[in-house]
Amino acid sequence: ETVKRELNRADSAVRMLALSGVPGIGKSRMLDEIGIEAATLGWNTIRVSAEPSGASPPLWPIREAVRRVLGLGHNITTQDLGRASNLIGLSFEALPGLAELFNLEGPLASAEFAVRRRECFTAAAQTLVGSSADGRILLAFDDVERFDTSSRKVIQALRHHPASAPILVLVASDERDLAWLDAPILTLEPFGADEIEAAAHR
Repeated sequence: ETVKRELNRADSAVRMLALSGVPGIGKSRMLDEIGIEAATLGWNTIRVSAEPSGASPPLWPIREAVRRVLGLGHNITTQDLGRASNLIGLSFEALPGLAELFNLEGPLASAEFAVRRRECFTAAAQTLVGSSADGRILLAFDDVERFDTSSRKVIQALRHHPASAPILVLVASDERDLAWLDAPILTLEPFGADEIEAAAHR
């Protein structure tokens, strides 16, 4: 019911929900079902999981989400970033941070690490939220227990950005403690013996 309510809202704001539960309980399947429901209601879905090899390179999930929002391939140039950013109405000021995100040469190359990280995180969050100019956006992050710390910080920052349309951020994780998200948590519980038997006879 909580998810349905979020998918039917019309206010221009970023909302965040966490899906918690033990491995294999069905969090990814639930994200699938939510994505299908969202599509029928006109939401655009961007779904990203952890890096397939398990290496967890810094900001990989965020790079992947931004790449998909911008509609870019894997061999990205600064020119590609400029054109794609312009199409979604992103501020020119975000380009240095995006170049940093994709490890491209840019005006931040000689800046201190803390400055580069700050601009990178801000540009990534602006891009993900700014994509809502074309309609409602569902940002689904799966296997977040395998995300690096920097990617988690960008996800945290999303909720504080203004939006021009409804945005729902779903975070699925095996972690027991999701307090770092500061978001409502939907915990998936395993079926008991009676529930399994009842389901088998439906």
